[in-house]
Amino acid sequence: MPTLANLRLAPRLYILVGTLLAGTVLSLSYLADRQAMRIVERAETAELAALYANVEAQVTQEARLAQAMAHLVAGMEPAQAALASGNREALEELLLPPYPS
Repeated sequence: MPTLANLRLAPRLYILVGTLLAGTVLSLSYLADRQAMRIVERAETAELAALYANVEAQVTQEARLAQAMAHLVAGMEPAQAALASGNREALEELLLPPYPS
């Protein structure tokens, strides 16, 4: 079996070029994979940030609605009277019917 030292120049060059080509392909594949992972990571981060902003906006909107509803109920004379007298039944009759049980 011929060793590398026994081969002529052309086969040695073929082996050298093949090895360099394989190394280059492997290196470029690795670098491309890392770059693709970074792009996916950035896209996921941006998507999660958008989802977080959306949830935060919805929570803020619900908080404003709750505050408006509280002001509305606090301004109702029957609710004020029932609250002042501690009449929970009257408050339930006044406020609970719109909500399904």
